[in-house]
Amino acid sequence: MAIATIIPQPIEIKPYELPGLEETKDLVISTARSAGLDKEAERIESCGTKYSVSQCTQCGEFIGHPYRCNQSICPTCYYRNLFRFMNRHRDSWDKTLGFVIVDVNYGCFREYEMEDGMARAKQIHQDLLCRFPFLKGGVYHIALRWNEKYHHYAILYHYFLNADVTYAMLIMWALNSQASVDSHIAFGDYDKAQRYFIRQCCQYPADILLDCTKIRWYLSFMKRRKLIQGFRNFYRMTGGCNKGAAKPPKPVCPICGGKLKFK
Repeated sequence: MAIATIIPQPIEIKPYELPGLEETKDLVISTARSAGLDKEAERIESCGTKYSVSQCTQCGEFIGHPYRCNQSICPTCYYRNLFRFMNRHRDSWDKTLGFVIVDVNYGCFREYEMEDGMARAKQIHQDLLCRFPFLKGGVYHIALRWNEKYHHYAILYHYFLNADVTYAMLIMWALNSQASVDSHIAFGDYDKAQRYFIRQCCQYPADILLDCTKIRWYLSFMKRRKLIQGFRNFYRMTGGCNKGAAKPPKPVCPICGGKLKFK
């Protein structure tokens, strides 16, 4: 299906706070239970409220560690894991090249068309990257947006590129009306770019996950798909961990630095 090309307009940064996570958490627990996802609801309810305990082998002090459910529908873990993912790889970015965030809309589809829609978006995305062999790389986030009026989902790719703003125009040209660039914004500072990317582009999909008629479908549909992935120089960032990096250090006692033994 043909999609009209839209000239991307720069967008301004507005003051933005993370949504009320506790309120959203309560709502998603209620939604999950209404959809029959009792185990998931119980895990989300325990997230951040229950603790495991370890003891230092040197000073004997007991240390509490909050339990994290890591459920894909938990709003707290959703943002926590996004920030952890980006912070873990902040040294991989070339801070001298600049950063540009480009939002690409790959079309709107009914629920029964979504498999074909995602396959189409993936193919266009792969063709798009092949057109820019000199692009250092970046990460992209896949999001679905529900349209209540037309009862369809929009498939969005949010690209966070280690490049200058020129690439926003080049991407629009390369898409050749197969998809549309909704917006773009350039940054010179990595921290500002990262905050904008996570808080604005990668927002928790409340329009889907707080609807008991859609939450089961979403979990099933996205089960084998990674929401955030890296490409080119950032390929090994795929899946939320740097497969080429050393394993993260084991937790140590914050008091004496000794080894911790979990009870």
